[in-house]
Amino acid sequence: MRSRDIAIQSPTDGITLSGTYEDPGNARAAVLLLPGSGPQDRDETIAGVKPFQHLAHKLFSKGIAVARFDDRGVGGSQGDYLAAGSDVVLSDAAAQVDWLVRESGCARVGVVGHSQGALFGLRLARRMRSVTSVVLLGAAIRPGMEFMMRMREMAADEMGFAGDEREVYLAHSRSLFEAIAHIDDANERRTAVEAEIMASVAGATDADFRPDFDGVDDFVDFAVSDALEWEVRELLLSRPLVELAAVSIPVLAIWGDKDRHVDAVEEREIFDQVGGSRNSSTLLQGLNHLFQRSETGMMDSYGVDGEPMLEPVPDMIADWVTG
Repeated sequence: MRSRDIAIQSPTDGITLSGTYEDPGNARAAVLLLPGSGPQDRDETIAGVKPFQHLAHKLFSKGIAVARFDDRGVGGSQGDYLAAGSDVVLSDAAAQVDWLVRESGCARVGVVGHSQGALFGLRLARRMRSVTSVVLLGAAIRPGMEFMMRMREMAADEMGFAGDEREVYLAHSRSLFEAIAHIDDANERRTAVEAEIMASVAGATDADFRPDFDGVDDFVDFAVSDALEWEVRELLLSRPLVELAAVSIPVLAIWGDKDRHVDAVEEREIFDQVGGSRNSSTLLQGLNHLFQRSETGMMDSYGVDGEPMLEPVPDMIADWVTG
């Protein structure tokens, strides 16, 4: 395998972004892999599973050149992903595409975005003429607020919430998301978020949060920090439908029907309604968000569900980006 470490400089601030490039020689096409919500390493390691490492190796074996990078502040990359913001992350990804075009010499260059990486894939396709195809893996297509609320509905169902308990949980979730998305002043947003999270745990005791947290206050501090990360607001305000409609190159979308990060059936239906005749979608049976064979699709089973990015996913990607 012709695999080597690579490094480029961010056009935004000059920091080093490190990655891996796998070149089969005389490549049929080249692809950049874009991971989900970060910070992520180049393998997109989750629960010890390395989806992008597996996918890169399989695409390489099919004659596809593959580049994948550590996010800022991860592995060999400098900087701080959580302090960057979406414009900087998009600029980093654009620089990675530029490098791949030059290095591979391929006329066909695709971007493969997994989970939230799919949104950045669509944005790259809109701004870069060198990108000739897009693949979305486990993507959210509906507006961000609707997607996040659907995730909370799925979570409520999995936790067995019903009746008033379910309604209160979803009401707190919507109020929290509205505060994050629509309060522009950072200090006011923090105050509103903290108040909503405090209200959501009213009546809880320290014992309710142990051993994962030291108690209520520790949980609240964590939850507030997590809610105020830039990715959350970016996702809530995102409009993947608008991005998709503006893309003029072919887009392939793939989901597994065991995905518990998105409602795969509904997201596919939305994609098909706006995708157009040049695009295509597939729902694969028995595969989860990492495209592992899974009984439950739950995140806590990733570590035991075996190999990710199973066939036919790599075959479908190879066919799409070379077509």
